[in-house]
Amino acid sequence: MRKKLSAIVLCFCILISAVVPVNATQKTTPIDEIQSTCPTIFIHGFACGDIYSNLGTEDETVVWPMQSDVIMTAVEKAVKPIADYLLTHNWAKFEDALIEVVNILFEGAWNNPDGSAKEGTGIDWTYPEQIDPTSTVDFCYDWRGDPLEIADQLADFIDYVLIKTGSEKVAIECHSMGGIIFISYAAKYGLDKIHGAIMDSTAVYGASYIGKLFTNEFVLDGEAIYSYLLFAMTGNEYEEVLNFLFDTLFAMGVFDILECAAEELVRRSMERVARECLIPLFGYWTSVWAMLPDADFEKAESFVFDTLLIDKTEEHTVLRNRVNAYNDQVRVKRDDILQQLAEKERLMVISRYGFSMAPVSSTWSMQSDGVIDTAYSSFGATAANYGSYLSEEYLAEHKQAGYISPDSIVDASTCAFPDVTWFIKCYPHSNYTVALNALKNAVLFADEPVNIHSYAEYPQYMISANGAIVPFESYEKEPCNPLYAYGKLMQYIRDKLEDLFKTIFDKVASLFVMPA
Repeated sequence: MRKKLSAIVLCFCILISAVVPVNATQKTTPIDEIQSTCPTIFIHGFACGDIYSNLGTEDETVVWPMQSDVIMTAVEKAVKPIADYLLTHNWAKFEDALIEVVNILFEGAWNNPDGSAKEGTGIDWTYPEQIDPTSTVDFCYDWRGDPLEIADQLADFIDYVLIKTGSEKVAIECHSMGGIIFISYAAKYGLDKIHGAIMDSTAVYGASYIGKLFTNEFVLDGEAIYSYLLFAMTGNEYEEVLNFLFDTLFAMGVFDILECAAEELVRRSMERVARECLIPLFGYWTSVWAMLPDADFEKAESFVFDTLLIDKTEEHTVLRNRVNAYNDQVRVKRDDILQQLAEKERLMVISRYGFSMAPVSSTWSMQSDGVIDTAYSSFGATAANYGSYLSEEYLAEHKQAGYISPDSIVDASTCAFPDVTWFIKCYPHSNYTVALNALKNAVLFADEPVNIHSYAEYPQYMISANGAIVPFESYEKEPCNPLYAYGKLMQYIRDKLEDLFKTIFDKVASLFVMPA
């Protein structure tokens, strides 16, 4: 009888295990009961702090972000050359003026040709005097610099925090370029002092448009500009009104005019603009080189140093050495470092999607958070292009695995660490994920490993809705912009404006198209 009862129990257990999905939410410690056991260092991303000139003096001045007086000076300088060009079609004169305007806007933040910061420039930041042993403390740095040198600064700061708090380890949370700084630290100093890590929309695998800009593949597409403006207005209090305006301008062909002008600029002047403006700005920031995707690096290095800067090879030797040092010491170790972090079972990867990329290259249609490609920030997700969905064939083959997003846009099964990778739809890159702090805390400090199945309120796919981040459980076609509901009057106004702009489109566009 006892054997018969045991057999019945065994059969019941087998039946239950076959019916209950393996990814059912696990029983874990209540998320609000989990306490931090060590300090967390937050490593900010690109442009995380103001850049000053005459740092530490009475003449200390912010040079990045550019100030209103600088912008006004640039605008004043630009007005006359634009007017002259429209009247005379003298492109050479216009090109000279354009480069002067760009330099006025950005030269305050330029580095030296060797990649070092200009004397007297930098950020204004000091270590905090008091640090709570379980608090989160910011690490700030001059984001224009060499990641390997910033890694040394991070190492010093970690030691400072450990001494101040009496802790043996620190947890790390990094956002955007902060991921590059952390991986650079790990490549030089190892992970012995690291308890765990949150990788939030990091750029450790690069950003596609950076690679294209550094390989002279600049493309400005009208539809790309339109899509990016929609992204840029996300969360703005006038978002609906502005989106209606952009929709109308797009229908009228205004963005086609911009595309036409950009094509003319690229055809005539892009190489000179790159040599005299883009490279002295972005190319002298060693950190930006670290954001090049692997596939673009060799071509970018050759184009910049062997083509654009060929007549100044000696002047840029140190910069080139810095760029290659990052490759030799960090890029080649990146995958192993991330694997070591995963083995600690205290790793969380956060990626975002729902936006197009920056409208400056052919990669603008890649799924992204507006800055970093979703495929890169997730460490390998398969994502449909912006405005598209994964194919029916692809879904039929992969949906059973359980990693497809509710809207059929993202497949997490191809990520390096699919079970500890979360996605947020329609959440712009620059927004911090404060709403996920409880989950981050659980990943870092829970007694048992936490993954995408641990908490029902934090599934693998979430969505930004009305200022909150909530589970993305189902997908319905998004409603039309409510401003279109104004009916026939609004449609009549729109149609008339469209007719007006289309009438003048050919004339305006022709002003930008001249024989070579």
